[in-house]
Amino acid sequence: MVLAKAPVAMQASGVETMSLETLNASAPVLSSLSPDNLGPVTVAINKTSYPYHFINEQGQPDGLAVDLWRLWGTKLDIDVEFLAFGWQETLEKVSSGEVTLHAGMAQLSDREKSFTYFSPNYLIANHLYLHRDLTDVSTIEQITPFAVGVVKGSLHVESLQNQHPRLVLKPYASRHQLYDAALKGEVRVFAGIENLSKNYPYHDKLAAMFPPYKRLSYDHKRYGSVMAKNNPVLFSLIQQGLNQITPQELMKIERKWLGMNKQKGVLSLAFSALLPPYMAVSPSGKPQGLFIDIWRLWSQYSGHKVEFIADEMQGAIEKVKQHQADVHIAYPVNGRALDGLLPAWPLYKVQSRVYVSNRLPGMKNLQGLAGKRVGIFKTAPYHQDVAKLYPELKLIYYTSHSDMINDGEAGLLDAMVSEVENMRVKLVQANLQSSFYLLDEPVFHSQISSLVSSDNEKLVEIIRDGFAHIPLSELIALEKKWLSQQRYPYFEQLKYQVKLNDTEQAWLRQHSAVKVGMVKKWPPMEFVDKQGKFSGINRDVLNLISERAGVHFDYVAFDNWQQLYQALLDKQVDMVASAKSSEQRKAQLLFSESYWQMPWVILHPRHIGKQSSIRYFIGKELAIVKGYQLIGRLKKDYPHINLRLVDTVEEGLMAVQQGLADGFIETIAATSELLKRESMVTLMISVVEEHDLEHSHLAIRKDWPELQDIVNKGIASISEDKVQDIYERWFGIEIDTGFDKNVVMRVAAQAGFIIFIIILVIMLWNRRLQVEISRSKALKVQMNHMATHDELTGLANRVLLKEQINSAIAFHQRQQLEMAVLFIDLDGFKGVNDSYGHDVGDELLVQLAQRLLLCVRKSDTVARFGGDEFVLVLTGLHHKSEAAFIADKVIHQAQMPFTLSAATVNIGCSIGIAVYPEDGASEPELIKVADTLMYKVKGKGKNHYSFA
Repeated sequence: MVLAKAPVAMQASGVETMSLETLNASAPVLSSLSPDNLGPVTVAINKTSYPYHFINEQGQPDGLAVDLWRLWGTKLDIDVEFLAFGWQETLEKVSSGEVTLHAGMAQLSDREKSFTYFSPNYLIANHLYLHRDLTDVSTIEQITPFAVGVVKGSLHVESLQNQHPRLVLKPYASRHQLYDAALKGEVRVFAGIENLSKNYPYHDKLAAMFPPYKRLSYDHKRYGSVMAKNNPVLFSLIQQGLNQITPQELMKIERKWLGMNKQKGVLSLAFSALLPPYMAVSPSGKPQGLFIDIWRLWSQYSGHKVEFIADEMQGAIEKVKQHQADVHIAYPVNGRALDGLLPAWPLYKVQSRVYVSNRLPGMKNLQGLAGKRVGIFKTAPYHQDVAKLYPELKLIYYTSHSDMINDGEAGLLDAMVSEVENMRVKLVQANLQSSFYLLDEPVFHSQISSLVSSDNEKLVEIIRDGFAHIPLSELIALEKKWLSQQRYPYFEQLKYQVKLNDTEQAWLRQHSAVKVGMVKKWPPMEFVDKQGKFSGINRDVLNLISERAGVHFDYVAFDNWQQLYQALLDKQVDMVASAKSSEQRKAQLLFSESYWQMPWVILHPRHIGKQSSIRYFIGKELAIVKGYQLIGRLKKDYPHINLRLVDTVEEGLMAVQQGLADGFIETIAATSELLKRESMVTLMISVVEEHDLEHSHLAIRKDWPELQDIVNKGIASISEDKVQDIYERWFGIEIDTGFDKNVVMRVAAQAGFIIFIIILVIMLWNRRLQVEISRSKALKVQMNHMATHDELTGLANRVLLKEQINSAIAFHQRQQLEMAVLFIDLDGFKGVNDSYGHDVGDELLVQLAQRLLLCVRKSDTVARFGGDEFVLVLTGLHHKSEAAFIADKVIHQAQMPFTLSAATVNIGCSIGIAVYPEDGASEPELIKVADTLMYKVKGKGKNHYSFA
């Protein structure tokens, strides 16, 4: 194709080439005009009118109108030449007749005087794009104080002047110049059509600053190609060629550039009407359910109208394949082949579990159903996994809930595997909700995706853009509206989903699994359970990392820590948990951030009483597991304590019970597990105060730094609530006496007085055990609190502070809010300590802690960082001036007199303030910035605060 700048010329048989003006004056020549003698046709395009006509990255004409006129030229075997100009110049070129056609413009009254519009044309919506900071603006009247950016000569100029004459318009020569001005802050409102130009170099930045959901729609116009109104015969000839383009050909072009049928103007959404509470039809025939409401929310934030088409699952799929619907809103995929379809958006993830008939009470897992009849859906994406993992089950396949439930009621099934929420509704509808109970495990996850036709990639882009702008908080609200109470529903979990960079994602694709070494018998940290699976605290933490970061772990068993550690050095495994970092080990391995913290304790005979100091065991013997880093510290600090090295926790316990050692030093996790045994009633534990909390890390092979980054992101995503859940699961005390009271009572009735004495002994023994249980539960609460709180003030300690900041960062990042970290150091506190002693200084710190709590909201965090240093975490800020207000309150409270046992004293404080995300994007960065600023305040005179 040649880009010619000469005007269009037509040739009649046997006559010379004539200009348009000559043709207009010559009726006989016009009558002989035909495609055979129609010369090259020139089409004016604008450089930036994406997606209708523009110049692409390769410098070539592109867009919907360009494809349309190329197809027209092919149909008529006529050369079509595209000439690119600025917007105003395109109008002038076509109006003067220098160029035959204009690729596309909106239909305005002034333009209708000069131009004639071809068919097809499209209905386009006109919008005012608002800056995201204009939070209180919801009507056009409210933007009158702002200048509105427009492209000179565009449809928006006439429309806005006629409909809203009070608006002040600020014209720009082109759309990209208008966008540049918006990014620079010259305008905070600008006019545009339905979508921002994708070919603008800073499109993503502009879309984030002027999101689609902030648009105000003010008008609709028809949009199409035109030519000057001085040649009706030529217009008729060209329109005849356009009429030869089939509806299917037009749809293909529209799908490529617009993703939908613009003639219709509504996106059609097919759905299954048989899956409440996700998608169904109300008694009055209206679509309803979680997925329906999610798509309504998408319509609101994307600006595209939608209509719902109800069908059964496969029927809805066929409608999309046959182009009778644009989207199937929700279909379970899980890696299955999708013939003729494209996944457009990962809409949701559902859980399927096992419903067991009440005829089989007390079942705990699927293994207990060996040889039983279990119903499962043939189309379930996990049915092959169930058959492979549980070959002893008699699986019976179904295609409908009603058939499965009917067989379950008739006793033909012992259990059913189904999606939880939908089955719950179906059982209630059948009045059978009390006939089945739900197993906690296993849980099978199914990915639900929205699907479009494989020839409609543009619609995929539109769908993803719309979902990207929906606030997660609104999706969580819909989830709570439609679903029964779930502890960790899907959208709630997305708050903590890890975002991996391109390098990390590429690494995961190259490494399908990571081998994790675990010790067979080290409960509750890690162990092999009765079903032969790895379990424990470490497994729970790794499961969270796997779910949130997308890394798959395979587990390898070892008898003891020494074997496990050597296997890691030899690269027989890639990672181990509960590793203590040291300078020596860091030379050989990589270490993650700490994911678990617990105090060291000593298990010892009860008769010696509580021993809060390890010094009691000087001259005595302590058992400890081989390979612990604590061994070196004990040998250095307490050389007169004899250490007995053991291979396992059980061996250490046995050494104490047999009198071979005076105590056994371990973490609270392992010892709390030992407390669950009956034989422990003569033993007790004491917390070791001389040593810091034991920090557990993941040790990783040295040549895999990418894995270190990935697991660190996973660890950072684990909230305090999740950690608390793990605590509650593994630190519960359950003591099993081994007696069945019903059996004992039957025997007692037959055996008389002697058995009565036995029962009395058992009751007394059980009472003693109850005392042990109470003590153990109290210890659990104490240990949990000690691990996360400062002993003196009761405030959060560094461990909890780090968790709170990381959790807050994850939330504020998603919600695009600000938070502040205030680092506080007391002025004059050392003088109080020196003059009156540390006990009086402690009194002051306790009083100050109470005052700090009065300065903040319950949602904020107050922590003692160490010594006379405190940290405040202020969340949900709209401006950093709010942090300054709190800092003023803190300084005022610190300067108020403190009435102590020895005297009334006065102090002050210096505060450094770091603001997220402006001053840092991680906990260490924010603490460092705030700490540095605090020292600057001290250097400038103290008793004040400073921002970066």
